[in-house]
Amino acid sequence: MILQLTKERYKEAAQESISKPIFIYFETPLCGTCKMGKRMLEIAVQTAANNTPNLSIYQCNINEFPDLARAYAITSVPCLTVLRRGVATKQVYAMQSAGHLYSILLSESAK
Repeated sequence: MILQLTKERYKEAAQESISKPIFIYFETPLCGTCKMGKRMLEIAVQTAANNTPNLSIYQCNINEFPDLARAYAITSVPCLTVLRRGVATKQVYAMQSAGHLYSILLSESAK
């Protein structure tokens, strides 16, 4: 399940990233590529949940969180960011396919 990022949830997510990686999907509501990427991510999350039940994935509208997008140096959307210990350790701009995102979710969760 992908949760909508709020200011309260961001504080919780940043804290959670100390013990395990979390994923933030940066998007804008009117971006067609973002919508397609989000759908692929939803499929990847549903599939990965069987192997990695404790995935933490958030979606973030960069229009509502411009400071956060700047802090993580998001250069375009869509962008899937891996957060560890409050630091962005990986950014994926090319969503490519649900299979590609599934591989990223599993590999980054296993680190």
